[in-house]
Amino acid sequence: MLRYNLLDDLWGSELLNQMHTLQENLNRLFGSFPFFESPSSSFPPVNIYTSEDKVLVTSEIPGVRPEDLNITVKDDVLLLKGSRTDELDKENIQVHRRERPCGDFSRSIKLPFRVNPEKVEASYHNGVLRVELSKHEAEQPRKIEVKTS
Repeated sequence: MLRYNLLDDLWGSELLNQMHTLQENLNRLFGSFPFFESPSSSFPPVNIYTSEDKVLVTSEIPGVRPEDLNITVKDDVLLLKGSRTDELDKENIQVHRRERPCGDFSRSIKLPFRVNPEKVEASYHNGVLRVELSKHEAEQPRKIEVKTS
């Protein structure tokens, strides 16, 4: 019985309040360092779809203006570069949580096959980038004619 009361006191509301305060302080501390605000290597997130002769890459990048995007392709690598600016003036506010990264980003995406750099189309609508790439002619299947003698 005494043991139960000690555990009850140990895990009572005061200890839980202290743990909660500690967690809030750590979140505030680590949230203020610049390296926690930088984009990760998986930004922007992408989906990749393929068909017999094309690959489609879509990416969610809300807040990025089309003129701030740089898209290049070479062989089987698509490179997405851009910049997203912070929408608020940091001098007048305190950031409590930052889950949407801002600043420069760069993402290199290995495609499932080589693509023709002359046949790439990109569009941007409602914060979603859509890049359609055609398979390089050397990668496309060739029909081989069977000769008879």
